[in-house]
Amino acid sequence: MDYFPAGRVSAMLRRLPIPVLRAVAEQVRGEVRRRETYFHVRKDVARYLPMALKPWIVTEAQRGYLRALAVLLESAALRAWHARRERPDLQALLPFTEDEERWIREAYGRNLRRPETLMSRCDVAVHLGRADWRRRLRLLEVNLVGVGAAYYSYGAGRIASEVLAPMLPVAGLQPEDDALEIIMARCREHGRKIGRRNPTVALVEYRRSKEGPHEYETMQRVYQDRGYRVVVADPVELDVRRGEVAHRGVPIDILYRDPTLLDFLWMERQGDDLRAVKLAFRRNQVVSSLAGEVDHKALLELLSSPRFDRLFPRQGRAFLRRHVPWTRVVRAERVDGVDLPAYIRRHRSSLVIKPNRDYGGKGIRIGAQTTAAQWDRLIDEGVRHPGRYVAQECLPFNRDDYPMMHDGSVRWESRYIVTGVHAGPSETALLGRMSEEPIVNITRGGAIVGVLRTS
Repeated sequence: MDYFPAGRVSAMLRRLPIPVLRAVAEQVRGEVRRRETYFHVRKDVARYLPMALKPWIVTEAQRGYLRALAVLLESAALRAWHARRERPDLQALLPFTEDEERWIREAYGRNLRRPETLMSRCDVAVHLGRADWRRRLRLLEVNLVGVGAAYYSYGAGRIASEVLAPMLPVAGLQPEDDALEIIMARCREHGRKIGRRNPTVALVEYRRSKEGPHEYETMQRVYQDRGYRVVVADPVELDVRRGEVAHRGVPIDILYRDPTLLDFLWMERQGDDLRAVKLAFRRNQVVSSLAGEVDHKALLELLSSPRFDRLFPRQGRAFLRRHVPWTRVVRAERVDGVDLPAYIRRHRSSLVIKPNRDYGGKGIRIGAQTTAAQWDRLIDEGVRHPGRYVAQECLPFNRDDYPMMHDGSVRWESRYIVTGVHAGPSETALLGRMSEEPIVNITRGGAIVGVLRTS
């Protein structure tokens, strides 16, 4: 059997006495705090992330399948990035502002074929505890820059292994592969490509805001405990010393970045000195490279439309076609023989509209939950501003039951679930998430789910 039934995990937990489950819940909360797994919701207030008391158990077959999908998507993104330079149709589908184009030109100069390294997480709609998981698997989006929640994946897996696995009579349960090691391996691999072996890595994020996820400082401590040379830096804390990018006098070899190019441009408009960041881009010292900027949701149009078949190898194309939902940029055109605005209006109940370049689940409108007037306004706005929105096939929601603590008692409640996939050449680290809302995202109040693997 290539899956572990979620119902079997539920049955094991339902047999536990309530006092035992209550003690497990307290232990999980304590571990979440001890491991500093929290999210800022407003200035100087830490919201510790809730964690499910029921883990996911995934098989090696599932891990290999998801890894193959994630690796193929990274390769497809790189192909799209290189092809975009010469193809106006791709430039229209994957638009950048004039300021972004300027940064890109300055970064590359004439060296258009230099090594590119991406760090990605693809988010998929799938229920890995069901027999039909492979048939129902659909890609939601690809994140190629600012890949958040890697520490949450790592922490939840360790907590599940140490606290939840002993409650389950299943032999050989282990945590998923280490997402933090996948990131560091990618940075060190890029260092080798550009002649900087055993690099000093700066985890770069905008540190002047107290809102948003809190990961990099905790990741820094983990990395340093493992012997890696890692610092955390705001972009303005980087400068140029003796021709090298530096942080507080320490030369930096690789920037692992959270900000997108649009974020850097916003900082520049606020008066920030980003000369060191620009130098790092020119010297190809950044992971993800600028190729990661094609992680528009419009990338899924390239992967789901036959117009772009020649961009991708035949075997990979067939694999992607099975799992990439119909996605089109909202615009006033006939696309693949269809009047696009008319089609999107007519099929409101089976589509969603998403901002092309936003993240965190913001701005997503589910057609079946949106009035016709609101839907029409979104389409009209998309027509006026091509590239602002995509329309996408509304995927079947995946749900599972979880034990929830209420004043010392336990109720089993249904939750929506989404899976994030970090992958290396032979590693897979999953980010499990659940929510009361169909748009499942940690930034919208979702919870994390620990993932365990079994043979």
